[in-house]
Amino acid sequence: MESTAHVRSKHRNHLHPFTPSFRARRQPNCTATALISLASLSILSVAAQSPPPVTPENFVVTATRTVKTVSDVLAQVTIIDRLDIFEAGSISLVELLQRRANVDVRSTGGPGQTSSVFIRGTSATHTLVLVDGQRIASSTSGAAAFENIPLDLIERIEVVRGPLSSLYGSEAIGGVIQIFTRKPNRRDDADTRFSASGAVGSFGNRQGDVTLTSKVGETQLLLSTSTRRIDTPSATNPLAGSFIYNPDRDPYENTSGLIKLSHQLWQGEVVSLSFWQSKGKTRFDSGLSNDALNTQTLSGSQLTSENTITSWWKSRLSIGTTSDESVVTSNAPGRFKTTQNQFSWQSQLDTRAGDALLGFERRSEKLAATTNYTSRSRTTHSVFGSVSQRVGPQTLTINARHDKEDQFGRRDTGGISWGYQLWKDELVYLSAGRAFRAPSFNDLYFPGYSNPVLRPEKSESGEFGWRLNRTAYQLNLAVFENRVDDLIAFDAATSRPQNLRRAHIRGWELAVDTKFADIDWRVRVTAQQPEDADTKKQLRSRAKLLGTLGASTTLGAWKVGTDIVASGARFDAANESPTSRMAGYALLSAFTRYHMTPEWSLELSGNNLTDRKYELARGYNVLGRQLQLTLRFTSK
Repeated sequence: MESTAHVRSKHRNHLHPFTPSFRARRQPNCTATALISLASLSILSVAAQSPPPVTPENFVVTATRTVKTVSDVLAQVTIIDRLDIFEAGSISLVELLQRRANVDVRSTGGPGQTSSVFIRGTSATHTLVLVDGQRIASSTSGAAAFENIPLDLIERIEVVRGPLSSLYGSEAIGGVIQIFTRKPNRRDDADTRFSASGAVGSFGNRQGDVTLTSKVGETQLLLSTSTRRIDTPSATNPLAGSFIYNPDRDPYENTSGLIKLSHQLWQGEVVSLSFWQSKGKTRFDSGLSNDALNTQTLSGSQLTSENTITSWWKSRLSIGTTSDESVVTSNAPGRFKTTQNQFSWQSQLDTRAGDALLGFERRSEKLAATTNYTSRSRTTHSVFGSVSQRVGPQTLTINARHDKEDQFGRRDTGGISWGYQLWKDELVYLSAGRAFRAPSFNDLYFPGYSNPVLRPEKSESGEFGWRLNRTAYQLNLAVFENRVDDLIAFDAATSRPQNLRRAHIRGWELAVDTKFADIDWRVRVTAQQPEDADTKKQLRSRAKLLGTLGASTTLGAWKVGTDIVASGARFDAANESPTSRMAGYALLSAFTRYHMTPEWSLELSGNNLTDRKYELARGYNVLGRQLQLTLRFTSK
């Protein structure tokens, strides 16, 4: 009999059975040789001169693993900053991503319940999630615990769509979400700053956070802590079935903390040390006679050295650890803890004519559990590189990566992008890439369920993009297609997972930002066909149409804004059965902020203001209308 923790973990895996893989290629030296050759060609061909400066407001790191302006990136990127988080009010990370990045989401209840994100119709396990450059997905379920990453820890989020295994390895099939934790304010003078907030809201929601930043000489320090508790109604309803449904309340509480310390040894050499932890306690339903408790602790620590050797040559070295531990207290208790030790080094050359990147990674995964897995560890060694060359109005970027893993052997992935600057403010581009996802420990080694000879899932993708960056508006359009093979799904004939399925996903995305009548407008639309390539059925939990509309304006000391999020119909089963259909929905939210003084502000936010009844998972409830009042102080 498997534990309740595994039921939740395995349930998360099989909600999204569609994922990709490559057959092993026994050419271990090809990729490494190609990477070195590409980097050498770029080094020889570019002039040793500094690139134009990048301002903090428009840079992105995740798309290329280097600092780039958004306009120079040949991919679709969404940036969510601290101000977006303030204005969101009392929502989860998944809800914020849905509102700002226009992605599909799934949740088995309110705050703290298992939540998932789907980018461009791919599986939840096809999105690589990083925190400050480190992987945080559970090695058992293969998915990241979005529900236990509090917004109070976050400074900035970058969402990059499209295959990026050629830079990051496994999981980066649909895209990459990178979360950057809070950081000290960088000032030239010695300074100590303090900020705090407290909030109360619907369903007994109460939360608060305190942050202290200080600079003494060349040393910077940040200390931050936050707490939240909300007495949410039952996560389930009778449609969940008698073995799960329980009408009691399912409260959630979370405490988190962050410590960051950095010191500039000399000009161009900065050493940083950081540690963060988030501990969530979630009541979840497991039948009328059993109200289970899941205590999940996420944490990460990292030592980083960033060295600017010259104005055009930079190096970064990182050593760190992340862990994901779940302890379930119920009639079937269990403990699952995965630890990932990660080492990364990369060297970057950046000039006006082009740039080159070469790097190495080592990642070891270890599992500690009450369940007797047949294997509890694996190690991946990787080498990766990228070359980007600019010739007149054209830009060509080539990425390549070689992964060697204990379980599945070797995988080579690559990506290529070509862009053409039609005018100073207009760009078109074409890109293509291959990606893969390695099977999880549950897929490979869970007793009585697993299959140790599973192959990685694999994908091949293509994209066309058009970008306009006018003074009055900015427009981004992308048309994409993705074919994923060797998807892991449960095989009833053998009673274990097999590489059975294929998926074909195609669609387009539109993003428009403009200002009209002193109002900032934001429009996001995604139309897609996420299909099982064999049955032609709509992929589970993924809609064909998604959209968001946002508007905000500043009136003296006041700022007000509103958002509408809409999603088409989805199915909570792979066969489009009528009983699994979840109707489309539209949600209205709004916020207002009043600056009483330069230091003090008062904020009122509301979510699902029309109290819309809708579903993100069949048999699971969502919260109705929510209001929150926040008092915030920031020293100047």
